[in-house]
Amino acid sequence: MFGCDEYRRLSRRQFLTVGAAGVLTLPQVLQAAERGRASGRSSPPEMNAIFLWLGGGPAHLDLFDPKPEAVAEVRGEFRTIPTSLPGCRVSEVLPHTARQMHRVTLIRSVTHNIGSHAPGSLYLLTGNRPLPSLKYPTYGAVVTKETKAAPDVPPFVAVPFEPGESPGAGYLGVAYNSFSVNADPQAANFSVRAISLPDGTTVERVGRRTSLLHRLDRTFPSSSPLAPGGRGAGGEGDETLAGLDRFQQQAYDIVRSPRARRAFDLGLERASLRQRYGRTTFGQSCLLARRLVEAGCRFVTVNTTGWDTHGQNFKLLNEKLVPPVDQGLSALLEDLEVRGLLASTVVLLVGEFGRTPKINKSAGRDHWPYSMFALLAGGRLPRGMVYGATDAGGERPKDQPVLPDDVAATFYKALNLDPKKEYRSPTGRPIQIIHDGKPIPEILS
Repeated sequence: MFGCDEYRRLSRRQFLTVGAAGVLTLPQVLQAAERGRASGRSSPPEMNAIFLWLGGGPAHLDLFDPKPEAVAEVRGEFRTIPTSLPGCRVSEVLPHTARQMHRVTLIRSVTHNIGSHAPGSLYLLTGNRPLPSLKYPTYGAVVTKETKAAPDVPPFVAVPFEPGESPGAGYLGVAYNSFSVNADPQAANFSVRAISLPDGTTVERVGRRTSLLHRLDRTFPSSSPLAPGGRGAGGEGDETLAGLDRFQQQAYDIVRSPRARRAFDLGLERASLRQRYGRTTFGQSCLLARRLVEAGCRFVTVNTTGWDTHGQNFKLLNEKLVPPVDQGLSALLEDLEVRGLLASTVVLLVGEFGRTPKINKSAGRDHWPYSMFALLAGGRLPRGMVYGATDAGGERPKDQPVLPDDVAATFYKALNLDPKKEYRSPTGRPIQIIHDGKPIPEILS
C-alpha cells in the first residue's frame, strides 16, 4: 500500500505503469489477452474460479476426514458432527461448513509423496509435480490466458496477496501474473493500490495528466531518440511502444472504471452480510472474491497461512485458524448460490499436504503428504458427494486414490478448459497444461 504522500509523488506515467514495476501488470495482461483472442479459438462458456489456499498444510483428520473410532493419539481432541449431507460427518470445529456440505464435492483420498512446503506448494498450486528445469504456471495464470474478463476489471486477483511459494505465471510470462491486492480487506482503511486514488487526487486530475503526456509524446514521438525507449526512426521498438501505449490506456480505463472501484469497495455491502462472512481477513477476502467475480473478474485467489501446526495443533485450529475459514467458506458458498453465481463459479479449497495421523509430543501434527483432502464446489460439479476414503488410521487412501494432478485436471475441466492443451515454453518446447493428471470421471460424469 502507498500512503497518501507517496501517491502524490507518483507521476502519471508512474501511476499507469505501477504494475510493470510492482504487482499490477495490467497493460501486459491486456496485451496477452488480445493475443489469445486473436488466435481465433472457440471455447465453451467461460467460468469463474475462486481458489482458497490453506498454506502450511491443514490437518485432514481434524477437519474433513475425522476418525472417531481410532485410538486417542490418532483421533485427536475434536468430536465429529453431522452435516447437511446424510452420512457425512466432519469435525466439530466446522459447524458453519457442515451446513453447506450438500453443495460440495469432498475428495478425501488425495495423496502424493512431497513432504516439504516449497515443492509441495508448487505441486498443489499448479497441478504439476515441480521440475528444476521448468516453472509451471498457477491455475489463475492459465485461466487468465484462456478466458476473457470484463474489459474494465482486473482478470486475476490475489487477496490479500499471492501465496509465498507461488511460481506466478511460470513459463507463460509475467503478463499472466495476478493483481495482488497487498492489503487486508478487513482493515478499516482498506484500499487497493492503483485502484483507489489518493485523497485529493481525482480521476479527472489523472485524466489531465494523460492529456499532457499525449502532448509530450507528440512533441517527442517514439522515433525520436529523446522519447522514452526511442530507437530512432524506423526502429524495431516503434510498433511495440505504440502497442504498449494502447494497453496502458486500457489499464488506465480499468483504474478509473466505476465498476472496478465498486467491486473493491466492501463498504457497499450490507453490514449484516459482512458479519455473515466474518469480520476477519479470510472472511472479508471471500466476500471480496464474490464481489470481483460478480463484476467480471475470472479468477480470485484467497490466501491464508499458518496451517503448519507442529505444536499446539488443536488449540491453534480451534481458537485461531478454523473459525475464520469455517465462517468465510460457508458464507461464500451460500452467497454464490443465492446470487445465482455458483453455477458459473468453481471453488477449490486445498493446502499443500495433510498432517501426520499420530499426534506428536508437542500436541501437534507433522507433515504428511500421503493423505489429504480437497474440497470443490460449483459449476457442473456434483453436489453432496464424498469421493474416496482413507484407511482406519487416516494414513493412506484405502480406495480411489487421487493425485494432485488429477485434482487440477478435474478443476480445469469443471472450468470448461482442456487440461491437456499444449502451450509452448519460451524456448519452443511443447508443454501440456497438466502433464500427468486426468479428470476424475465419477466427479465429472
